Amino acid sequence: MGYKAGKREIMCYGIGDFACNGCFTIVSSFLMYFYTDVVKMDLGRVGAIILVSRMADALSCLGMGGLIDRTDTKWGRVRPYLAGVIIPLCLSMIALFYMPDLTERGKAIYGYTTAIIFSVLYSGLSVSYSTMMTCMTKDSKERLGFNLTKNISANLGAFFVTSMTLFLVGKIGQGNAGKGFVGTMCVYGVLYTGIIFVTFWNTKERVEISQKRYSLGESLGVALKNRHWILLCVIEFFMLVGMTMRSQGTIYYAKYCLGQEKLGSVLLSISSFLAVPMMLVVTYLAKKIGKKKCLGYGNLLLFIGLIGMWVAKRNIAMLMPFHVLASIGSGIASGMVFVMIAEVVDYSEYQTGKRPQGFLTSAVSLMMKSGVACAGFLAAQILKWGGYAAGNVQSPQASKAIGINYIWLPAIIAVLSIAATGMYTLDEEYPKVAEKLQNL
Repeated sequence: MGYKAGKREIMCYGIGDFACNGCFTIVSSFLMYFYTDVVKMDLGRVGAIILVSRMADALSCLGMGGLIDRTDTKWGRVRPYLAGVIIPLCLSMIALFYMPDLTERGKAIYGYTTAIIFSVLYSGLSVSYSTMMTCMTKDSKERLGFNLTKNISANLGAFFVTSMTLFLVGKIGQGNAGKGFVGTMCVYGVLYTGIIFVTFWNTKERVEISQKRYSLGESLGVALKNRHWILLCVIEFFMLVGMTMRSQGTIYYAKYCLGQEKLGSVLLSISSFLAVPMMLVVTYLAKKIGKKKCLGYGNLLLFIGLIGMWVAKRNIAMLMPFHVLASIGSGIASGMVFVMIAEVVDYSEYQTGKRPQGFLTSAVSLMMKSGVACAGFLAAQILKWGGYAAGNVQSPQASKAIGINYIWLPAIIAVLSIAATGMYTLDEEYPKVAEKLQNL
């Protein structure tokens, strides 16, 4: 425990989330739009593809977690999966945004196939990367350092994607959006592959883990005894539903409710850009007031900002400050997630003497990705209920549906997240947990 991570390792670990969150942002912000407005697929099929593929991602998390718990190589438990999955993942991302000239049924089959393959491979990357922090250090202060660079890189990755995607699509496609999306994914694929290999070669797993391998039943038993883990799963489910509803609804809201399609990229980019300095603020706040209060206050600011945007309607000068407030709140709320995951893993070891960290981490990821899956399906069904027609002037009912997706459901979910956060008490208990584990 005397080892202290160097700045190089902290930076190289953190930069990996530029790629991980970049992949997530591409799909959560642009895939639904690609299907509805570029490919012109039926909304019912779009919703089903998103639901099935993201549930495949969610369920793959548990399998990936079990695989990590049973892995032991000279490179560690999780790092080999980063290097092994990134190239096929990037190839599948290119295929995901390429739609061959097929019948409607053929397009649906192709959509299901590519989306499921991408989702399973993404699960391999995200679960491995998320689990790394629990394998690199048990020191709470070091984890805050790793988490800071991770979150800054994640939000820079999201900012890069949200600010550059439609620009690159236009430049590469020259009026052909389908061609533009494929070319853009090729650019991202090369970039992300290089970044993940930087992370792989410049990090080290050093937390000594018992060689005991836990069965699924044992791991589940450990998890269900940990009330903090259960609450974190619930909180993350709520937050990812709300976050995804906002993200994938932004382009629609800007184009059809505000009448300015290009404003969609601006709104997405502001959210990602503001999240970068917020990581510095969140790290300070977490030390001063605790992670629990960061979650609660962040969701409160998000709620106030969303209600303000609804009041502003098409008044862009009034809308933008409230969008900034909502983005700040979202950044604060999401900033401590992976430190909290590491701490609930520690709590299980403190509580039971067992540390099935792959299962515990992947199960939280399962709940997060289930939230993403539900958000994608729900958003498509709400648009269908509203009579949404791609490229046309929307009816009042369709505009209402877009507003529900972008503002009202995320606002309601922010309130539910605040309520769940109020029951989380590990912040108060963690000092004695850390003290006991340090003495093991």
